[in-house]
Order: sequence, then structure tokens, then C-alpha cells
Amino acid sequence: MSEGTDPLHVQDGPEEGRASPLEVPADTYRRIRFGQIKRLVNGHVAVLPALPLLSVFFAFFLESIYPAFVPALWVGAMCLHAALVWGLRRMMQKDMAAVAADPDKWARLYGWTCLFGSFAWSAIVPVFWNTAIPDQSLYVLLVLICTSFFTVTTMTMIPRVFVMSNLPYLITMVAGLAVLPVVINPVIFPINIVVLGVNFFVALRAAKRDFDNNLIHIANEELIGDLERARDISEDALASAKRANADLSSQEELFRALVENAKEGIILTDQAGNIRYMSPSIKHLGYDPTTFLGVPLSDLIPPDTRRKAIEHFSLQSDAPYPPLMLTDQILTPTGRRVWIEARITDMRHDPNVGGFIANVRDVTERKHIDDELSEHLEILNALAQDAPLDTILRRLTYDIEKTNPALRALLVLIEDGKPQNVVAPSLPRTIRDKLESGEISHDALLLKRDMRLGQGAIVPDIAAGKVDGHLAECLKQIGLRSFWSQPIISRKGRLLGLLAVFHIQPHTPSTKELSKADGAAHLAGLAIERRQSEGELREAMERAELANRAKSRFLATMSHELRTPLNAIIGFSEIMHTQLFGPLGDRHYSDYAKDILTSGRHLLSVIDDILDISKIEAGRYELEAREIAINEAVEWSVLLTQPKANEKHITIMMELAPNLPLILADLRAIRQILLNLLSNAVKFTPEHGIITIAAERAANGGLNFSVTDTGLGIPADKIEHVMQPFGQATNNTTEYQSGTGLGLPICKSLIEMHDGRFTLESEEGKGTRVTLWLPPERLCLEGVAVTAS
Repeated sequence: MSEGTDPLHVQDGPEEGRASPLEVPADTYRRIRFGQIKRLVNGHVAVLPALPLLSVFFAFFLESIYPAFVPALWVGAMCLHAALVWGLRRMMQKDMAAVAADPDKWARLYGWTCLFGSFAWSAIVPVFWNTAIPDQSLYVLLVLICTSFFTVTTMTMIPRVFVMSNLPYLITMVAGLAVLPVVINPVIFPINIVVLGVNFFVALRAAKRDFDNNLIHIANEELIGDLERARDISEDALASAKRANADLSSQEELFRALVENAKEGIILTDQAGNIRYMSPSIKHLGYDPTTFLGVPLSDLIPPDTRRKAIEHFSLQSDAPYPPLMLTDQILTPTGRRVWIEARITDMRHDPNVGGFIANVRDVTERKHIDDELSEHLEILNALAQDAPLDTILRRLTYDIEKTNPALRALLVLIEDGKPQNVVAPSLPRTIRDKLESGEISHDALLLKRDMRLGQGAIVPDIAAGKVDGHLAECLKQIGLRSFWSQPIISRKGRLLGLLAVFHIQPHTPSTKELSKADGAAHLAGLAIERRQSEGELREAMERAELANRAKSRFLATMSHELRTPLNAIIGFSEIMHTQLFGPLGDRHYSDYAKDILTSGRHLLSVIDDILDISKIEAGRYELEAREIAINEAVEWSVLLTQPKANEKHITIMMELAPNLPLILADLRAIRQILLNLLSNAVKFTPEHGIITIAAERAANGGLNFSVTDTGLGIPADKIEHVMQPFGQATNNTTEYQSGTGLGLPICKSLIEMHDGRFTLESEEGKGTRVTLWLPPERLCLEGVAVTAS
């Protein structure tokens, strides 16, 4: 049977038969048995020393008919019994949880211990029964009877233990009745047996009462515990209710404070849309919350927006509607025009609300900021789209004037301290003419302040007499009574102009109006400065174009003027050096002719490089793309460079991958690139060096070809410098420092014109590697149509 709340049919013991069946939970039964076994063992241990001491006493003072070792064995048996009881108690103390889990098991162990002890104690009768001493035999019998009474009074809680404790005494009495009636009065044994039977009956009844009392005690304890828990739960519930009420009151006060002090107004209507609550914060919009109770919410909405709201909400329908967002300008009861943003939510289906909720906030400030930002963006967009400066400045004056019908705006453009243009579309021509002519000084609009410091002027009333007389008279004639102004300063602090805002009545500008003027002045400054910069840029480009044309004409002229005599010098020096028409006489003449030939060729090469770099920079170098074989271009370049390399015993190695595709490129440009790179490598590689030219397909599908040498190398801080026109690396040895410094820039420009890349890697003292990459679009692959610009 399972434990817990399942009922358990309990019997007092397996040997005694049914005795007072009780239907109790298993846990309760084990709890009762655990308490009983614990009380029995503890009580037994309390009197445990008495039995061994009494056995020693009897063995010492009583006479036995048996040898001395028999009483000694009897005393040993009693000591063993005491040791067993003490050991059982120690085992129980070490694992009380096990005892509580299965108390019947420990009751059985304790019963067997008591059975052994009772048999050992009952042996007092045969050990010390002496027919020669009748008084001693009677005394021994009385001791046994007293022991039986003692067990009846102390061990009745568990019937099993009681029976096992008293069974040896009963057996001894029956044996005495059968064997010894002639020794002692025969009436004594029957009386003792009857008394023992009565004791058994009383003990069983006492065991039942003890079990029932324990059960009632446990039930009372559980009832008291349940009552205490119920009381605690009740008290906790009461405390929670009090806290909840306090929290609710606090939240209500907090909600009320938030609603009443929020800048956003809250309006609550009934099912028909009539106002039944307005939060005090609605006063920010000029409404009295108590005045509009019962008024339809639609009466507070402007007509156009009202139609939109009516279309969105149908008061005849019971279906809920999504919230409606409205933004419009309204006229408040105080006569102030404000922009509001309202969110109307249908809460008619919520029994706690039963109407519409409108959250209303004043967005006038945000609307003005958004409008101003939009205006600024439109002006900047017009500026980016090259709108005329006059159009942009007029737009700035219109944006200022539309914020208040009583305002008039004026912009003055100043150059070299004098007005150059006056933009005032809403003002009479009179004031514009007087400002442009200088009759009215523009300084008067700033009260002669230093405009370069960004100091504006504020004149709340022209009649106060603080304004220049000519300006005051002119303004009065056109109906203006006050103004404020702001200088327009460039980012470099240069005075570009000024902005003035006029009012038809005496008026002190608000912070918003001053900010508006300051923003317009800033935008005007950007527009003026950009247009002036664009003009300066156009002039600079025109000057650069003129200079470029002059350079081109100069180079063309110089090319013609230099090439003609150079060709003659090179031709005649070559004839003299080769002694085509006979010997020159002295051998020094031949050396001189060789030097002239070498210098002339070098000068012609310099002129060609200068012309090439000039064409490239001017964008006039045109490529003639056609299909060429890179290996043929490499072999041609090596063939031209080999004689110079042989003079220095330099080895040129070609590492060309097989089956390289044709490339779509300008043959002359590719040859010039390779020839320049190989010439540089030969020039800056010492004797017995190695130059390697390689070509292979790149991992990304393009083509890599490179020139690597074991020459002097370039210092790391000079690599960027040598890539500039006429840039040369400075080495400690001047032997290799010939050239114009145009070869590498020309190579880089030509390869980039083919949509390729130029990479230079060098380490001083170890050599240089130049890698050229052409994109896949420049490769003529089989079956693929290739095009290039």
C-alpha cells in the first residue's frame, strides 16, 4: 500500500491477531510507532544497569544446586542482554531517519532482544530453585512475578514487544505448575497464570488506548498546525489586501498627479462622443476643463479634420476602430493659433472606459522646427542644383515674412565694403536704390557695429531716435516702425552682407524670431560663399586651361625646335663615330663623337618622356587597343635591353607561363612599359646581377607580369617619392643616378589607362620588384567576346 494520504489498515502485530483495527494514514502510523519504539528503548536503557547488578546480587547471595559456573553463565547472559539493548539504541541514534521510515522493523529487532532477555531472566527459577530451601524458591518465584508485573506496566505500547517480553515468564509459570506443585502450594501457580492472563488482556487494551491517544494527539497537532497556517494565511491575505489598497491609493495619486501635470492633455468621452472628463493639463492649450463638459468632442476639431474623424469613426457601429492620428492648427479660446497632435482611441467596448480617449499635445514648437528644417533643406537643395543666387536669397526673405504678415525682410550683398546687390522683394524700390547708391549706409542697419564680429542690432522703436536720420525717415515713409539685423559672415570671417527684418509696429523680437534671422543669415552666407567659390573655381579652371594650352603649344614647339637639330646632331655624330667617310685622324675625335651621340640620344629620350607624361596628364594619350601576345612584347623588350645587360654581365631570365592568352591592349604602351622597367633594372643592377621578367594568370582571373632585379633597391621612405614625375631615389653611389625620373610614373599611368594596377616593392640593398596586373576584361579568352574602352 502506498504511503502519504492513502489509508492504512493497521494491526497491533502479526502474532497477536486482530486488535482494534484503525484506518490511519501510513505516515501517521509510522510516526506513532516511531515515538513508541523510541520511548520503549530509552526507558529500557534507563533501567538497563539494574538487571546485571541484580543478577550478580542473586548469584552471590542465593544458593544453587548446580555448579558455580551455571550461575556465572546466567550472569553473563544478563550482561549480554544489556549489551544488545545498548547496541540497538546506538544503531537507532546513528540513523534515526531509517528508524522513522520503518519503525516496525526496529520494533521486531527490539522484540527479539527483549525475548532473549526475558528467557535469560526466567532462568533464575531453575538456576536457583532449591527444594531444600523453600523460602528461596518462593522468593525466586516472587521475583519472576514482580518482573512480569513490571513489563506489563512498561511495555504495553507495542503488543509484539509485550508478548515477546512476557512469553518466557508464562512458559516458566506453566512449567512450574506441571512440575513443582508438590514443593510449593499448588494454588500459587494457577493464581499467577490467571494474573498473567489478566495482565495480557490489560496490556492489549492499554496498547490500543496508547495508540488511539497518540493518534488523537497527532490529529490535534495537525489540526492546531492547520489552524495556525490558516491564521497565518488569513493574516497574510489581510496584510496583502492592505498593501494592495495602499498601493492602489498610491498609484491612483501618482496617476492623478501624472495626468494633471503632464503637458499632454487627456479627454474622455461617453458612448456618444460627449466630453465627460478633461485633464487639468489641457489648460496649456487655453481650454477650461470644466467649461467643455458635455460638449461633443467633434466641436473642438477643425472642420476639415472633423470630416476625416467622422469618416474614420462611425458612432452607429459597435465595432472597435483603430486609433486615429490627427495633426492640425486650431484657434484656442484665448485667440492663439497652435498646432496640435491628437490620438483618438475607441474604448467604447471597454466597460471601464465606455467612450473615446483623446490624447492631445501641443506640437507648435516642433512644427515650426520641422518647417524651418524643411525650408533649410529646400534652400540647400536649390543651392546644390545650381539655382541662381538671387532666387535663393529671395526664398530666404519669403520664409521670414511668412512667419508673420507684419514682417518685411531685406538682404544686402557686400563686396569690398560696398553694397553690390539688395534683395527685398516685399519692400519698395526706394530703400533698395538708396542702399545700393550709398545714400543710406548699410552700417546704419547695424547701428555702426563691427559686422565682422557677428554683432547684430535690435531697434524696438525707430522713433526712439537711435537710428541714422536718413534711414529713420525712409523707414517711416514706407510704414516700418522697428527692425533687427544680423551680419552675414563667411567661415573665414569675411563680411559677405547683412540681413535686416522690419516690423510695421514697434516690436521687440522674440528669441524665436532672432533665431530665425540668425539661421537665414547663416544659409545666406553659405549660398553667397558657395557661389563666390564656384566663380573663383571657374576662373581658376579657365586659367588652368589656358596654362595647359600654353604648355601644350610650348611642348609642341620645343619638340619641333629641339628634335630638328637633335636629329642632325645624332646623325652626324653617328657618321663621325663610325668613320663612315674615312678616319678622323686623332682617336680622341672618335671618342668625342661617341659622347655627342650618347648625349643626343639621351636628350631625345628625355624629350619623348616629357611629351608622353604631358599627354597623359592632359588626357590626350589615346590607346589603340588590339589583340597582342604578351610573350612577343616581352621578347622584343628583352632583345632591345640585352646589349646593355651584356656590358655589365647581367643575366635576364624570362619565366613565362605556357598558354598565356592574348591581351587587348595598346602594343606601343605595353612595349614602352616593359622597356622602361627593364632599362631601369639594368641601370640600377650591379655587374653579374640577375633580372627576371615573368608572366602568369592571376588568381582573380586577370594577368600578372613582373620585373624583378637584384639591384640597389629603393629606401622605404622614397618609394612614394619615385612614383611622382621627376622623382628620384637618392643613393650613396652616384654611379647609377642618371635619368629624368619619369619612367615609373609613365608606366604606372599607362597600366592604369588599361584598367590595371601598378605595384612597387623594394628593399634597399636587395632589389626591386614591379608587378603589373591587367583585369580579366583585358584577356582574349577562347569563346569569350572581349571588349575594352
